[in-house]
Amino acid sequence: MNNGKSNRNGAMHPEEEQLLRLADSELPAQVATQLISHMAGCSECQSRFQSIQQASELYHECQDALKLSDPAPPRPWEDLTPRLRLAPHQTDAFFLPVRRVSYGVWFAAAAAVLVGVVVFLRVARTPRVSAAELLQKASAAEAPPNPARRIRIRAAGQSLVRAAVLHTNGTAGSQPGLAALFITARYDWEDPFSARSFAAWRNQLSDKEDQVRTLPGSLYEIRTTTRSGSLTEAVLALSAIDFRPIRETLRFRGQAVEITEAEPAAVTAQQAAPRVTPATQPGPDPSPGPSKELQVIAALHRIGADLGEPVEVSLDGGAVHVRGTGLSPQREEQVREAVAGVPGVAVKFERPTAEALQAGDGRKVAGALGGQSELASRLGEEGINRVLDTSEAVMGRAYAMQALARRFPPSVEAQLADAERGVLATLRSEHVSALTARLHELESALAPVLTEPPPAEVHTTDWHTATSRLLTAAQRVDQLLNGMLAGTGDFSIRVPDLAEALRRLNAEVRSYPEGRQ
Repeated sequence: MNNGKSNRNGAMHPEEEQLLRLADSELPAQVATQLISHMAGCSECQSRFQSIQQASELYHECQDALKLSDPAPPRPWEDLTPRLRLAPHQTDAFFLPVRRVSYGVWFAAAAAVLVGVVVFLRVARTPRVSAAELLQKASAAEAPPNPARRIRIRAAGQSLVRAAVLHTNGTAGSQPGLAALFITARYDWEDPFSARSFAAWRNQLSDKEDQVRTLPGSLYEIRTTTRSGSLTEAVLALSAIDFRPIRETLRFRGQAVEITEAEPAAVTAQQAAPRVTPATQPGPDPSPGPSKELQVIAALHRIGADLGEPVEVSLDGGAVHVRGTGLSPQREEQVREAVAGVPGVAVKFERPTAEALQAGDGRKVAGALGGQSELASRLGEEGINRVLDTSEAVMGRAYAMQALARRFPPSVEAQLADAERGVLATLRSEHVSALTARLHELESALAPVLTEPPPAEVHTTDWHTATSRLLTAAQRVDQLLNGMLAGTGDFSIRVPDLAEALRRLNAEVRSYPEGRQ
C-alpha cells in the first residue's frame, strides 16, 4: 500500500497530511527526521512544506484575533494531550496511512475566510441582539411613571419641555398640531419617549425593516423604517447598561421630531430627599427666614424646578412666595404638591406676557442657525442636538449653583443650623455630580472636532467663590458654542478656544469644594 506519491523518477514524496503533522510537531522523531532528510534534497517537497507552514501560521493568527472578541469559556479547557498519547499510531513506517485530502489548500482557504471574518468583526460587527429583543428588555426595565420626569421635544425649529407622561385621554391637549402627528401615526403622544411606546408602534407595522447597532458611549441604536403610514422612520438610542432611552428621532413625512430627556430631578425615587426640620417653637409660625427659604428651594430641587425654569422664590410680606410663569397645568400641580409640606408658602402662577412670548428662547434658533455652520456640518443633526441638550443642562446646573450662592452668602449661611447647612451642602453636591456627568456628555458630543488638552490646575477656595468662577467658565463655553453654532468667527480659531474653555470648566468642576464650609 503506497502512503506517498511518486515522481517521474519513481521517488516517493510524502503526502500533505504528513507535512502538516510535521509542521505541527506531531510526528515521531524518527519519521520527522526522515522527512526532513528527504526535503533537503527535494525542492518540490520543500515548497509544499513552506506553503503549509504559511497557511498554518495565518490560520493561528486569525484564531487569536477571533479569541479577543469571544467570551471566556465557562471553565478551563481540558488538556487532551495525555489522551492523544495513548491513541494507537504507527512509528516504524516512513509514510503513515493518510486520507487523500489536500490539507494545504484547505487551510489556505480556511485562513482566507477567517481573515474576512476578522475584518468584518473589527469594522462593522453586528450586535447579537434583535430589535424585538432589545425593545422587550428595555420595556421590562422601564421604571414606573415619575411625575417629576420631563422630556424635551424639538420640532420645526421650536423646543418644548413637558411632562414625560401626559394624561390627556388620547386627545391633542395643549399642542394640537404636534400631537396630531403622533395620533395620526398611531404613536403614543402621552408617553412618546419610552421603549414600550416604540415597540407598540413597531409591532403594528405590516411593513418594516430593523437595524440594530452599537454606538460609542455604551449605547444601542434601534432604527425601524417603513413605507406605510405617516411616520416613516423611528430611531431610538438606549443605554446598554440599564436600557434607559437616551434620545429618539421620529421622521414623519415632511418633518422630524427629536426627543431627549430634560434635566432630571437630582434626587431619585429611591433616594431620601433632603429635608429641613423647622425649629419647634410655641405659638404661631415664625417669620420666614433663610431656614424656610431653604426648605422651599430643597422641595423645588426634588422635582427639578430649580434648573432654569421660570419659577422664582422670594421672601416678602411675612411669607415665602413661589411664582411660576408659563408653566403647563401639570407642572403647576407638581410645584404646588412639592411645596405643600412647607407652611407659610404662597404659590402663584401667571401666564407669560406677549413680549416674553415674542422674545422666545434664543437657544431654540441656535440649531437653525447652526445648520449652516461648519460645526453643524462636522457633527451632523443628531450631534448638534446632543450639544444643545447637554450645554443647556450644564448652564442650568451652573445657574442653580449661583442662585444658592447668592441666596445664602456667608453671613446668611452662618444663621443656619448644622442640619440646614448639611442640606445646603447636599444640594451643591448633587448639582456638581449632575454637572460632571453632563459635561462629560458634552465633551463626548464635541469629540469629533476637539483635541484633548492637558488638565488645568485650579486652587480650591470657599464654595461661594468657586461657584462664581464655575459659572464664569460655563458662560464662556456657552458663548463659544453659540457663536460656532451661528457660524460666526473663524472655525479654526474657535475650536482651540472652545477646547481651552472646556478644560477650564472641567478644572473648576473637579476642584469644587465638597461638604459644609
